[in-house]
Amino acid sequence: MRYCKTCHITYRTPLKNCMFCNNPLSITNNGACEEHYPELETRRSGSHLFSRTTGFLFLLANLFCLSIDFFIAKPRIHWSLLVLGACLFFVFSYQILKGNHTGISRFMSIFLLLVAEVVSIGFIVKSPAWAIDYVFPFCILFLTCFMTCFLLGDSHRVYDYGIYVLSSALLGLIPFFLLIFGKLQDTWPSISCSIFSAIILLGLFFFTPRAAKEELKRRFYL
Repeated sequence: MRYCKTCHITYRTPLKNCMFCNNPLSITNNGACEEHYPELETRRSGSHLFSRTTGFLFLLANLFCLSIDFFIAKPRIHWSLLVLGACLFFVFSYQILKGNHTGISRFMSIFLLLVAEVVSIGFIVKSPAWAIDYVFPFCILFLTCFMTCFLLGDSHRVYDYGIYVLSSALLGLIPFFLLIFGKLQDTWPSISCSIFSAIILLGLFFFTPRAAKEELKRRFYL
């Protein structure tokens, strides 16, 4: 077993660095160990008035746009859906930013929200070709490259960055399935994204240490 002197946590997995402070772990032979996880510091939000006011304004904006679509442009209810998507993007982004997340986790979450928002706009305006042919594969390709650079730049945090690289690489295989089912018009962006994601997955499989693989399996409940 391994022990973190900073966080006072005992690990029963072959980790080399602490998952909380990233400091090197020391080996301990103490059989009767107790796990003392650090108390989670909750952030007390003093901006309840701001949240309620923003939610009220979002509700009014959506009701106003919905009424415009219903009474003026009945066959095409687009405007209200666009406003609703923007409001949801702002709300979820705000929750991610004020939550207890790391910087790279916030970046990845907000980036994926932005991609989902852009792709949804394509479907709302009934012109999804540009979104699924270009925006989605190129964005996932950029995200995978970005996360891979983080992993190569700090190999000691392979347990943390490996999850993000694996997740983005798996998302990069979605364009391949869209290509198989004939949902794409221009195929070369999706092919490029799928090939790069497959290379990254193979690299993770062959070059990731065995201890890191076991930790990734444990985090994904495999």
